[in-house]
Amino acid sequence: MMNTITKLIIYSVLVLSFIACNKNKDELSIIDIEANIDNLKIINLSQFTDNIQYVPLETRDFLLLNASFKCDFLDSLILIFDLNQCQLYNTNGKFLNSIGSKGRGPEEFHFCVQACFSKHNSIYLQSNLYVSIRPPAT
Repeated sequence: MMNTITKLIIYSVLVLSFIACNKNKDELSIIDIEANIDNLKIINLSQFTDNIQYVPLETRDFLLLNASFKCDFLDSLILIFDLNQCQLYNTNGKFLNSIGSKGRGPEEFHFCVQACFSKHNSIYLQSNLYVSIRPPAT
């Protein structure tokens, strides 16, 4: 009985985390690639936004990410993660904090599958085993 309730709670948290991490799709530009396959042309990033900002991130040996990483943004914070780590930076690229760590103990994850900011300024981190909610450290 307890095992079924635990599974139901974990499933509910996972579903809610994906809903919270979902961005508003009304703001996205849609490009019909199939209809324009023979109409190839160079499109500059500046055609999609008025402001492009390059942020060099602070690097140290323990901050190095693999080539396949993802990111999320909230006001003056940048959340960057790969399978092995999750890091918080400010918009100037200064490292603020690591979120959790890889392992099998409390406050640790096996793999960081997904991470994002919530509407309530928390960080959702989905591992292959659990979801944790952490307030951003500034």
